[in-house]
Amino acid sequence: MESIRTYVSFDPSKRVVSQKTCFFFIVINRKSVSVDSVEWIDAFNRDAFTHDEVFIRFHTDGGGIVVSEFDKGFTEAVAALAGIFPGIERWNDVTPETPLTEAGLTLWTRPRGSDSENATRLD
Repeated sequence: MESIRTYVSFDPSKRVVSQKTCFFFIVINRKSVSVDSVEWIDAFNRDAFTHDEVFIRFHTDGGGIVVSEFDKGFTEAVAALAGIFPGIERWNDVTPETPLTEAGLTLWTRPRGSDSENATRLD
C-alpha cells in the first residue's frame, strides 16, 4: 500500500488542471493552473533501470505544474484536455526507442496574440 499518492484532475467548469499529493488522507501539497494561462505544453521522460516515466509540463508565466503518467487520474485528465490542447494526446510519443535515453517533445503552444480558442497543434 502506498502511503503517499499524487492525483491529477481537470475541472471543465472552472477550466483548471489540479494536482494534489496526499499522505494517506491528508493533503500535503496542492497545485493548480488555469488552462487559459497555459502558454505551452511539453512532455519529457525519465528513463531508469527500474521503470520509465513520462511527465507533462504545463508552462505558464507564473511557473506551471508538472504531472506524471503515474498520477491517479492522469489518463482521464489528458483525455479531457485534448479538446482544449490538441496534440496533448501524443504525450507518450516522447518515449525513446533506445533504453536509458532522455527525450522531450513540445505538444502544444499558444500562438502569439491569441487566446486558448485559437491554439495550435505541433506535429
